[in-house]
Amino acid sequence: MTIDRYIFGVWSRAFLLTFVSMTAVVWLVYALDKLNLMTSYGRSILAFVWVTALYVPFIALVTAPFAFIIGVIYVLNRLNGDSELVVLHSSGVSPWRLFRPLFLATTIITLFVAFISFYLAPKGLQVQRKDTVNMFKGFVANGLQPGQFITLRGPITVHIRAKLPNGQFERILVDDKRDPKRRVTYLAERGEVIDTESSVILALENGTVHVHENSSNDPVVVAFDHYYIDLLQLTQKDFEINFGVRERFVWELANPDPTDKYYIRRPASFRNEFHDRITATFYPFVFTAIVFAFLSTPRKKYYVAIAATIAFLIGIRLIGLATEQLAKHALMYVVFLVCTLAAASMVARTNIARRFAAVSRS
Repeated sequence: MTIDRYIFGVWSRAFLLTFVSMTAVVWLVYALDKLNLMTSYGRSILAFVWVTALYVPFIALVTAPFAFIIGVIYVLNRLNGDSELVVLHSSGVSPWRLFRPLFLATTIITLFVAFISFYLAPKGLQVQRKDTVNMFKGFVANGLQPGQFITLRGPITVHIRAKLPNGQFERILVDDKRDPKRRVTYLAERGEVIDTESSVILALENGTVHVHENSSNDPVVVAFDHYYIDLLQLTQKDFEINFGVRERFVWELANPDPTDKYYIRRPASFRNEFHDRITATFYPFVFTAIVFAFLSTPRKKYYVAIAATIAFLIGIRLIGLATEQLAKHALMYVVFLVCTLAAASMVARTNIARRFAAVSRS
């Protein structure tokens, strides 16, 4: 077995085990938070698994780079532990020759991360948003039963006294406690649910709106003949099918539609998200260069080098998060370039020193 196949084989096994484990744990935490899809909306286990699984590509966008680096560190640590690094260096194998299989692994992961970041993750979030909205629409349209207090997503309570043969509701109460400073209660004699393409409207007739401010003892009462409540918007804004920046493809971020309502409200978020997607593809190469520079030579206290490497990687990632928050993406490109050149310089100096020592001994 060649050194390339050996290194790539050890890395791939370590990467897959770490990647699957990390992704499964994060998905499980996320899925537990979405149990309301079954408990509140009355959906089946298959629908629950499908909707939560659509979030897995976005999770993989975070776990794949970490699993990749853990795999690279594991490979180099195993080579050092088995004294194979000493043998390779003593036999005159160049560090760049040792880097070749790791470069292949880095290229594969970079393409994988790019595919997820540019297409798969936003596509999964788009489908998840649509399916969740359809679930909620079906629940609102068909799940309001007479005599029950139904708690919708968020602090919204709906109660109807009776359901007429024509599908209309009689004696309706909608209690809205989203705002901690005030409480809004809708009372109506009749009403019905209107299911539109993008929302669910509760049309009320002959009723009153009671607004009770915490700073006031007496509520403000307003009578109405007709009142329409958008239940999707009322319960939670993220039910609106108006995709955010994370749910946009990279080409939509690079060239947004000037008439897009979300873009008009938050134009800077498109530019920031675009650069975040691009920089995400650079991390594997930069991290591999740093890990290889620190760990590609045999050392007695290898665990110290591993700890220093991990600390350095965490520092680079924290700088990346800071530049994302401050929208200083040009700085992150400079950091990537400096770190890569510094790592290459460290490896080159080590290679030159090793060859010089070999010539001196001869």
